Amino acid sequence: MRPRTLICLLALAACGCPGGKGEAPFLRRVSSEAAVAHAPMAARVSWSHAPPEKEAYPEGTRHVVVKLELGGLAFNHQEHHVPAGKDADRRWDFAKVALPDGTTLIGDSLNWHSGNRGYSPWSFLGVAGRPRGASKLVDLLKPSVCVAAAAFETQDSASAELVFDRPLAADHTVRTAARLTRRAGDPWVYLQLCVEPDGAAVEHVSIGGFPNTTHPIFYGLRTQWPRNASFLVRERWVWAAGRDWNMHARDEKHEAAVAADAPGGVLFYNRRNSRTGGMMAVFLPEQVATVQAAGTYGVRVSFRPRKPVLRLALREWYDWRGWEPVRETFLAELPEAVARLRAMSFAWPLTDLLGADARRAEALLAAPLDEAGRKRLADAWEAYRAALASVAATPLADSPERYAAERAAVVAAERVRQAMAPLTREWLSKGGCFPPERQ
Repeated sequence: MRPRTLICLLALAACGCPGGKGEAPFLRRVSSEAAVAHAPMAARVSWSHAPPEKEAYPEGTRHVVVKLELGGLAFNHQEHHVPAGKDADRRWDFAKVALPDGTTLIGDSLNWHSGNRGYSPWSFLGVAGRPRGASKLVDLLKPSVCVAAAAFETQDSASAELVFDRPLAADHTVRTAARLTRRAGDPWVYLQLCVEPDGAAVEHVSIGGFPNTTHPIFYGLRTQWPRNASFLVRERWVWAAGRDWNMHARDEKHEAAVAADAPGGVLFYNRRNSRTGGMMAVFLPEQVATVQAAGTYGVRVSFRPRKPVLRLALREWYDWRGWEPVRETFLAELPEAVARLRAMSFAWPLTDLLGADARRAEALLAAPLDEAGRKRLADAWEAYRAALASVAATPLADSPERYAAERAAVVAAERVRQAMAPLTREWLSKGGCFPPERQ
């Protein structure tokens, strides 16, 4: 075998593309179920304030990155706060809005980081709503400010919630919460999206990405097979609510109403080439009025929800056999997947969200530090304790009241941490220390 041919074959194996007329015998199925079974069911949220790109953003810009690690998967959210009187060009995948205080917010929504061959690492989740008194739709997540984030773990599951505020006017902010959950041995990511109903009426929720990998010819490789150009030809397809849509058929309507007994699933896949990977989603038909698909490079599917709360189950798939057996298995297992999503509980049995930070907050309140700073921390601390009391008084059930109470506790905990930060710096600069963490 020529070295050039061998290189091309290895490239084909890496991207999951078919070789020649049949499937290459050395391609093997990638089992995400096995990967999940061995992944730790842990949840971790971290904040960073990385310096912004000097070439793109003016001096004084605050760059905030919120990272979420959930059972082996990674997500993040970015926002740039440009000072008043200054401006910057938004990046192609960011959105830009002027805030009431004169600053400019540039950022994205939520990104799914598993590689550019599945759900998008650039704002895979979108939420569009109509604020009260407004005639135009507004993207409620892109851009938005992440005001709080929290992680919660049980013995066999990991969850996290991110709370976003979309400022619209000096007296009007729309709040959206995204809660994600993974279970041990389960390849699905479960998402519950809540938009506070007094802020905006949700028009549609979208998910999107890039089914499968890029083509080897994209990198300038030339194979020894005839019809090299065939590697550039692949068709994006979406199966949704019982229908297969060819996304390249411009004269077709890629939208359908969802009946109560409709199959609640979406399958992103390719025909002709790059047939060995894509994405899947499961939704509850009683929560969705219509489903719509768009795009031939990046593909997005939009759900028009009936209520401001929407549940989805999401995953990526890779299988050397191609989309046909994957589609067959997906349709066969879909009723069970819908029932599992319907029965799932997203409520957290919360008792505390601060952990060791609670003891540190108490130490800071008793220390001889800046009086105004201690007053801010005391107010935040009391608000947090009141929020926990409200959670304890609300039945542990999947109800709007429970979610609202938990969301308030998540936000209150973050405000405690923010109030602690300047006092902590002052305390440590004076040689102070905190009590050791309990084992």
